[in-house]
Amino acid sequence: MWGASRLAHVASRTVLSRYERREELNLASDPDGLHHFEYTIHSQNGEDGIIAEIFRRLEPEHRVFVEIGASDGAENCTANLVAQGWSGIWIEGDHKKVEAARIRTTGRPVDVVEAFVDRESIVPILQASSTPDELDLLVIDIDGNDYWIWEEVATRYTPRVVVIEYNAVVGPRLQWTMPYNPTHQWNDTAWHAAGLAALERLGRRLGYVLVGCDSLGVNAFFVLRSDADRFSTASVRDLWVPPRYSLPYGHPVRRFTDFDVPPLPEGSGGGITLRASHPRPKTVRPGQIFYFDVMLTNETDDTFACSGRHPVQLAYWWIDEHGHRLIDEPIRCHQLWRSSPRTSCNLLCRVQAPREAGTYSLGIGLVQEGVRWLSECDITSGEWTVASSSP
Repeated sequence: MWGASRLAHVASRTVLSRYERREELNLASDPDGLHHFEYTIHSQNGEDGIIAEIFRRLEPEHRVFVEIGASDGAENCTANLVAQGWSGIWIEGDHKKVEAARIRTTGRPVDVVEAFVDRESIVPILQASSTPDELDLLVIDIDGNDYWIWEEVATRYTPRVVVIEYNAVVGPRLQWTMPYNPTHQWNDTAWHAAGLAALERLGRRLGYVLVGCDSLGVNAFFVLRSDADRFSTASVRDLWVPPRYSLPYGHPVRRFTDFDVPPLPEGSGGGITLRASHPRPKTVRPGQIFYFDVMLTNETDDTFACSGRHPVQLAYWWIDEHGHRLIDEPIRCHQLWRSSPRTSCNLLCRVQAPREAGTYSLGIGLVQEGVRWLSECDITSGEWTVASSSP
């Protein structure tokens, strides 16, 4: 039996092979596309080259940047600009990384601010750092509330260019955004940031146009609408890049370490709680694919994950109005995740609605492959309507 990581990898390669063919055609047909200009000096995914090309076309006015989530300054989106004489602000919440960044920027016009930002604090932090009203560049990479921080920054500042991390896992169409959580810290899952469609809609509302993504499916690049005529523009679907980083699900920085999960003891499921956060309204089209958020809380003494010979996986099943399951074997929601004792993690799951119109309930549970169903933690998420036409 294949583990979840192997299955996810195979599914990811299928998507990527289709994408690679499409990307070859796109690159050949659009010589001005930003992918042509990628290179890395201090960035992680070719952003140095894309940013350089953007400002070759726009000509920066002030050569000033803000990067939120700047890490230790050795590898980020603006370290190369610092080397070219730009000034700006780096904001980072990790004390050790802040100290390293300050050492690296000694004698340089960079204000390194130690802060864990949220919607209430971000604008006061920027104002305290004497940030000019109109920046050349804003970079947001905080592995969670990126969407909400951009929305808040825009109430006071209008950068000409915005580089923001997006969640490539959710695809090019889904208007998905991680619900705002001021204490969020990334937990090695796909629970972070926002899908490209949601960011594009936010950018449009704020006066920006999406002009590209890096070729690894990590960052999206926006420019002010007044500057968009200098770039090739296309639909979100055409500009979206799938997750081409080292993992098919999750985030490109930390690698998921595969390990053997021993069989969980009988009754251990009683120490695991699943809590669902379903979309509103709960009316869907026949066969519609949507994403369902589940928080898993592990109050046991065991560490388990979707890895090894006996991976623990989230699964779902539909129940009709007579209480009958539509299928005998629940559908697995393959993704990479790990749960340590007395911690919680968010899982983002892909669900497909029944193909026949009607009223259904959605069951959610855990299975340890080759061992048993952890039926003690099964839950049912209310009543769903599958409409015969678009809801």
